[in-house]
Amino acid sequence: MFNQLYKLSFATRIWLSFVLLITVSILATGWASFHIASNTLQKNAMQMSQDTVNKAGQVFDEKLQKIVVSMMSLMMSDSFFKVTGDSASGDASRYFTHFSEMQPVFSQLLFNEQILQSVLLVTPIGDFYPTNINRNKEYSFYDTRMYEEIKANRKAFWLEGHEDRFFSGKDRVVSLVIEGVGRADRPIRNIYIMVNIKEKDLLSLLKQNLSSSSSAGIFVLNGAGQPVMKPSLPQELGEELSLVELQQARLNADPEDGQDSGSFAYHKGKSEYLVTYHRSEIVPDWIVYRMQSKNELLSQANAIKWTAVGIMSAFVIAALVLSNLMSRFLTKPLTKLVKVMSRVETMDDLGTRYRSPYRDEVSRAGDAFNTMLDRVEYLVRGIHDTEQSKRKAEMKALTAQIDPHFFYNALHTVYCKSVLGQNEHVNEMIIALSDMFRLGLNNGEDATTLGAELDHVRQYLIIQQNCYEELFGYTIDAEPGIPQDLPVLKLILQPLVENSILHGFRQRSEGGMINIDVRARDGLLHLRVADNGDGFVVRPEESESRSEQEESENGHGASEREVPEPTTSELQAPERVGTEAGPSKASATKQGYALNNIRDRLALYYEQGAGLHIESAPGKGTVATITIPIERTGGDDDDEEGEARGYR
Repeated sequence: MFNQLYKLSFATRIWLSFVLLITVSILATGWASFHIASNTLQKNAMQMSQDTVNKAGQVFDEKLQKIVVSMMSLMMSDSFFKVTGDSASGDASRYFTHFSEMQPVFSQLLFNEQILQSVLLVTPIGDFYPTNINRNKEYSFYDTRMYEEIKANRKAFWLEGHEDRFFSGKDRVVSLVIEGVGRADRPIRNIYIMVNIKEKDLLSLLKQNLSSSSSAGIFVLNGAGQPVMKPSLPQELGEELSLVELQQARLNADPEDGQDSGSFAYHKGKSEYLVTYHRSEIVPDWIVYRMQSKNELLSQANAIKWTAVGIMSAFVIAALVLSNLMSRFLTKPLTKLVKVMSRVETMDDLGTRYRSPYRDEVSRAGDAFNTMLDRVEYLVRGIHDTEQSKRKAEMKALTAQIDPHFFYNALHTVYCKSVLGQNEHVNEMIIALSDMFRLGLNNGEDATTLGAELDHVRQYLIIQQNCYEELFGYTIDAEPGIPQDLPVLKLILQPLVENSILHGFRQRSEGGMINIDVRARDGLLHLRVADNGDGFVVRPEESESRSEQEESENGHGASEREVPEPTTSELQAPERVGTEAGPSKASATKQGYALNNIRDRLALYYEQGAGLHIESAPGKGTVATITIPIERTGGDDDDEEGEARGYR
């Protein structure tokens, strides 16, 4: 069966994948249908919640309106009329008679409206109140903020929940303060009625008109977001709810603050709440809020949702597993081809090939890729051989380019010393020249050993000391334990020493010093050439790579000054390194050649593994350091010694 399926075209297999995608799309359509139905359920639930809070708000308004009507009835009673008459004339002689006559009025009022806690009638001749409540006479109404407000505005107002200071018990009450109204033929002044409503009973009135829910909260806020009564909050919120934030959330939903009722979502932590509100018609500044967890409000919709989600999830998981198996099966040849391509890309493995027993489109693509790899491998092999030949030719060309003027000057010095009869020096120079050129040629090889390179530069220094007597001394120091047969690129120290002699000491006739030392650190061989010459200014970008022009400007290159045919006087004093006038123009153009030559040869031989670093300052000499990777050679003894010193 599998073999037959692999014989189908790749397009057919893609079509099978689309069949699976369509199945998943059907499930997505079912989810979308449920989402629409769920939104409808949510809308209905929210509307029911809004209707409930509207009903509670209406009951709240009716109760407040009824209390206002009761106060108007009190002011229409004969007892109240008598009190206002004596108050207008300032006659307090019948105060106790009026006090007794007002008791039936107060009793009837409190009986009809059991939500009332107390009533206080304030007049210039004294206060009137029910006798069953103890009056706290320390507090006078005329000394309160309530008096100042009603006197200034001359209209009734409601005061948010507070502790009653006028009567004993200190119960929390919501107060209505209204100015007394007399008959048309006898207006009254400075008479006020304060009625206190039990805050707890008023809140219970709101709750009993709501559907019972342990987590729903009901409270009333004023325009400033302050509670009118002690709020009843959802249990899970506790004291964490900020009523000011809640008020701001309503204003965000209703920027113009013009709606009498509405709803909005409120987020606290990870929970979301639906808040519905209703503005009081009696006290427009008061707004009744009902706050309930959205999850509980939409519990029915949530139950339907999670049931549908469970069923759909089961089908989706099954579809995912099936589609995964089918996609692996269908794309197996293509995946294999991709792995082959990735191996070529990441590991440069041109020898890998794609193999498949099938003959579909992917297999034909794999065969074409194999053919391409064969051609690439052939071309890369040819390019590699060409690059190797080119690299060797470049190395030989750079090695051959080392300035030959040294040889001419050395022979001139030999000639001079021979004329002067200094045969011992002549013999020493001839032997040094022979050893130097033997070591430098190195049988045509680019690499030599560390010992041979040090011997080569030693012979060069011997020759130069004979050429420039008393000009300089030198030391060669190799760290103990460094194998002398370590392979290094040849002719890398001599040009640096040449720079020190010809340009570092060009302004002196004696006292020069050249120190050559070899150290091994962290798998690198450090070849250091230091002199106490004139030095030069090295910019940061020059410390690693300096151009020929910059080096020539600083007077520290690597060319040899040609010595002219000696005169009779010159036979007595061989030519020094330089003159006060400095190097010639021809010499200046060659001064950067030696360092660039070394850098180019290091780059060709070691690629990125080696480097040349220059440190110098005017009057402080120059330090040139070559770093090259250590390559271990030799038998077990060398390996053990290299391991002990950290060579790689």
